[in-house]
Amino acid sequence: MIRSMYRDEHGALDKDLTPQRIAEAVASGRGLLWVDLDSPSAAEGSILKEVFQFHPLTIEDCYNVVQYPKIDDYGSYIFAAVHGIRMDSVPDQVQTVELDFYVGANYLLTFHLDPLRSIGETWERCQEQPERLGKGLDFLLHTILDKMASNYTPVLDKLGETLDILEREALDRPNRRVLLRILQVKRSILHVRRVASPQRDVLLRFAHEPLFFIRPETRVYFADVHDLVARTARTIESQVSLAEGALTVYLSAATSTSNEVMKVLSTVATIFMPLTLIASIYGMNFRNMPELEWPFGYFGVLGLMAVVAIGITAYFRWRRWI
Repeated sequence: MIRSMYRDEHGALDKDLTPQRIAEAVASGRGLLWVDLDSPSAAEGSILKEVFQFHPLTIEDCYNVVQYPKIDDYGSYIFAAVHGIRMDSVPDQVQTVELDFYVGANYLLTFHLDPLRSIGETWERCQEQPERLGKGLDFLLHTILDKMASNYTPVLDKLGETLDILEREALDRPNRRVLLRILQVKRSILHVRRVASPQRDVLLRFAHEPLFFIRPETRVYFADVHDLVARTARTIESQVSLAEGALTVYLSAATSTSNEVMKVLSTVATIFMPLTLIASIYGMNFRNMPELEWPFGYFGVLGLMAVVAIGITAYFRWRRWI
């Protein structure tokens, strides 16, 4: 899907422009043009080359997943790739969503293969309040990046709450399900860290480098987004520690449970070893065994076994081994 809106220098708003009209708006260098490509078809994506004449390497990056955020300066325009996050349909799993965008003299082109809440919300607000486009290209880009950075917080909060629950479950009921969930949450947090940490460097350039489309008075807004992403990165680091702590709690609890089981089994085996010895002795088929003719021999052996078992158990309790 391709959609576009253009606010000319007189404040008139035009939407869903044709490729020819988009080319005219770009060539004019006036007003503000926003083109959004959401999972575009081959025909829709052709405007990247035919209308905007972007570098083939950037077009290739748009269709291929860029593992890490990046920003490249091509002189007349800036190309950058950043990542948002969202909770996947699979429990405890986080998915990163890439946003590629081009910033020119009077246009912003956003490209994404998956829906992005930050794009959708900003687009709705610009439709409802077209005057927002009049604040400038840099302010529009800041709005998108700010919403994207803010969307990290609820996802990370949910992961943190899940870790707290799993840590308690690991302490109370260590089982394979809890272990798999802890590992899944940890994998999700590490996945987010791989994109959140380098994203700080990209936003730092927006905040401090003299990029042509950012006015000095709006640079402070990008610095605020950078600070938000930096805090998010610190939160991620703390949650990595929480995930490792939950895993340690699980392993300790599982080891403790195994030790308790082994203690019970060892105690039972120790009690029954002398009983087995007594039964083996009187189970031998020798003819000249004095106790074989004793009328109370059977009950005597059972009594001996009971005394031995009670004595061993009492000794273990006295030593506080059980």
